[in-house]
Amino acid sequence: MKHIILLCTLTAILSPLAATPVYAVAESAEEAIPAYQYVSQEVQSPSIVSSVYKYRLPNPEITQQVQVLDVDTNTFVQRVIVSEPVTTRELATVQTSLTGVETALNDLVPTTTVDFKLPTKGIGTVDITYEYQSGKQFTASRFFLKRAPHVILPKTIAVYAVNDEGVEEVVLAPSSVRQSLYISFPQTTSSKWRVQLTYDQPLRLEEAAFVLDNVQKEVERHVAFLMNPEHRYRVYSNPDRPVSIAILAIAQLENGADADIASEALMFQKNETYVPSDTDGDGVPDNIDNCVDISNSDQIDLDYNQKGDACDDFDRDRIINSVDNCPDVPNYNQSDEDADGIGDICDTEDSRMTEQYSWIPWVGLGFAILVILGMFMIVLRRNPNVHETDDVPEL
Repeated sequence: MKHIILLCTLTAILSPLAATPVYAVAESAEEAIPAYQYVSQEVQSPSIVSSVYKYRLPNPEITQQVQVLDVDTNTFVQRVIVSEPVTTRELATVQTSLTGVETALNDLVPTTTVDFKLPTKGIGTVDITYEYQSGKQFTASRFFLKRAPHVILPKTIAVYAVNDEGVEEVVLAPSSVRQSLYISFPQTTSSKWRVQLTYDQPLRLEEAAFVLDNVQKEVERHVAFLMNPEHRYRVYSNPDRPVSIAILAIAQLENGADADIASEALMFQKNETYVPSDTDGDGVPDNIDNCVDISNSDQIDLDYNQKGDACDDFDRDRIINSVDNCPDVPNYNQSDEDADGIGDICDTEDSRMTEQYSWIPWVGLGFAILVILGMFMIVLRRNPNVHETDDVPEL
């Protein structure tokens, strides 16, 4: 009974330990940074409070394993990669009722802005017309509206389109603007559009343009993360080996779609602290090593199959040459009776002494016979008298 109680106690203590998963040890920033091939310039939060911003990644090659480093704390921060479909915009003549022609609203350059001042009394109203230079009709169902940082959104937005008869129709009745970026409306085709905005605070816009549905679509990728005031950040990408990153503070970024678009573009360059991965430590970087996991500084490749001989399998017995005791003859069991490092199937030399010198077994046998005879003689000497049996009496 005592044994059963002890067994149950040990099981209760050890079970939680056995169920606890084992995680890879996270690397510090100093250990992780040399694995990344590219790094961006330092960027700083444009806000005086903590805010989520997203930066456009310049090309598809930079989207691999992107991580964001807080330079001031030297720690990696939580980030999400946001993929958004975008439409190539057709150039349009953009004119506002307050400032005249304004190409900055449709130039895809976030650093250019247009200001709309607030009247001394009441609310402000501005009409923005769009007429495409090609005269071609385009189909749209979304309007892209991007305000400048620290600016209040417009109160309302209304969208109008000119039909084939030249009559202006309501596409979106005056509606409250609850968020920046994309504003949806029923899909409509036209070559001339008008957008009316009302606002009760001075308005500054970076972009205000239609997203056209019937032109070539692309996908833009952004990295979104929480930026603390006055903190500096760098974005690292394209590690050449697995990297375990420790994220100390987790922010609820959702999918990053509601993040503000940063006005500053990310520009990547070669990471000067990058150290090429060398898994087997043979001095040859993994990206040019013909045996990544087996040390072979000589890089010999006799059959020119781009795989080094050290990790190749000439005889196709599923045992690589560097550990195969018969690299040219298949021998799955690797039998080596004389333990000379050469498999029996290809061993042409007798490594054991008895095989090299055939007279040794006969010498051993003769020595054994002499020992047995010697023992027999010793026994005889210890019993010199032989007792004769008595005669059997006659009957």
